[in-house]
Amino acid sequence: MASTTHIYSIDTECDKQFPALLQIEAVISDQQSTITLIKMAYLPSQSTILFDKIQQLCGIIFTTGNKLYGWGPLKKELSAFVKYRLFDYSRLSIPSDVQGEFKDWFDRVFPRTEDETQYTEPSGNDQDQDQDENVLTI
Repeated sequence: MASTTHIYSIDTECDKQFPALLQIEAVISDQQSTITLIKMAYLPSQSTILFDKIQQLCGIIFTTGNKLYGWGPLKKELSAFVKYRLFDYSRLSIPSDVQGEFKDWFDRVFPRTEDETQYTEPSGNDQDQDQDENVLTI
């Protein structure tokens, strides 16, 4: 499946600045996808066949030519995972940051009204503010 799939959605999670989880969605078609979760804390020893298989899978997924989508700076996020030797960072496909694309799409589809563009955050120093608004009445 991985060798015939060329579109992937990638997310990473860190635990206190340490890489913790790789979440990989293989987009097979408009109606089918497969999700793979790789937890760094549970990776097998690098001398095992299982590790070799995980490394082969990641090598296929992250190789140049596949389309990688992420939310934010994916290449920077993936750099933290290099030490696990799951993929060759130098052969990594250039990922697309869909966060910026989403914002552009959202602003185009849901344009702001004049009232929304004039909105400013309350300063917290509003003298007309009800002094009792933080009182809990039971």
